[in-house]
Amino acid sequence: MRFDQHEENKQVRSRVQTITPDKAAQMLEANTSNRPLSRQTVRTFAEAMRRGEWIVTHQGVAFDIHGVLVDGQHRLAAVVEADIPVELTVFTEVPKGTFDVLDTGKRRNAADVLAIEGEKNSTLLAAMVRTVWLFENRPDLSWSGGSAAVTNHQIVQTLERHPKLRDSIAVADQIASATGMIKSAAGAASYLITHTNKRADLATGSAAPGVNPAVLAGRVQKEQALLNLRRTEVRAPVGGIISQSDRLQVGQLLPQSLPAVSIVVDGRSWIEANFKETDLAHMQVGQPAEIKVDAYPGMKLKGHVASIGAGTGSEFSILPAQNANGNWVKVTQRVPVRIALDEKPDRPLIAGLSTHVRIDTRQ
Repeated sequence: MRFDQHEENKQVRSRVQTITPDKAAQMLEANTSNRPLSRQTVRTFAEAMRRGEWIVTHQGVAFDIHGVLVDGQHRLAAVVEADIPVELTVFTEVPKGTFDVLDTGKRRNAADVLAIEGEKNSTLLAAMVRTVWLFENRPDLSWSGGSAAVTNHQIVQTLERHPKLRDSIAVADQIASATGMIKSAAGAASYLITHTNKRADLATGSAAPGVNPAVLAGRVQKEQALLNLRRTEVRAPVGGIISQSDRLQVGQLLPQSLPAVSIVVDGRSWIEANFKETDLAHMQVGQPAEIKVDAYPGMKLKGHVASIGAGTGSEFSILPAQNANGNWVKVTQRVPVRIALDEKPDRPLIAGLSTHVRIDTRQ
């Protein structure tokens, strides 16, 4: 393969090399043009390497004519994280701009790979193939979570071993409509039952050695039921009191990644006092503090300075002030100071209450 350039004609060179973690770290030093790393992608690659499932493909590591890394930063970072040597295809002398169309910021999933191969209904087919692979290789483990990750190469290989899976797409809709199963689970279960029956050459498969098709169908339905059950329960990360629960309505659909309610954590109250920057000259962590709460006249609490903020409140606002344009009026800034309580209050400290805080800076 040759590329004609205005500077000179260069021939792309490729060679399969064993990349050690130290070598990968050294190669990453030449990474000056790639986008920021995706830690999730790196972890996925590293787990596949540790499991011994990483194979050599045309997708490797590439350097341009100036020795700059133009492709493969996630694979190199995964070698460092896995801490084991891995074989990768290394391309050198790659003309500038060759990989610009590849690095779009979105990793190809199994459905994308099958679509590129010309498969129809690639999303449904990829999910069915994944179920078949898990049944063959992870029969005794949970089919959700990190342990159930299946690589794109494993999807392609499994489809090559089970080409008749494509025929089960047509019946997946019918089974899903009749039973309420997810289409991919219905299609994969239909194929596996048929495949097992044909392999045993029995009408029902009841005397077939190995997995009974009825047991297989029951297991798929059980896994589906467990998954549906898990999705009906949302666990809070901490214990506390729910606020704004009136926003929830019976039957309401909750969008993913959007907050549904607010939680005020039990037993971990603190005071955030916003002092002027001119008050910080003698303030230190550990100094005693006295707190008065506006909501409870006459109540005084003892505490101490737990931490002093690393930045002013305006610095972390959505639109921080830009003071380098020359048109600026000096405003005294306020710095958040966290006050830890040394005693348990007799009355509940509701989040957001106003307080008066006095700190003894002489100590």
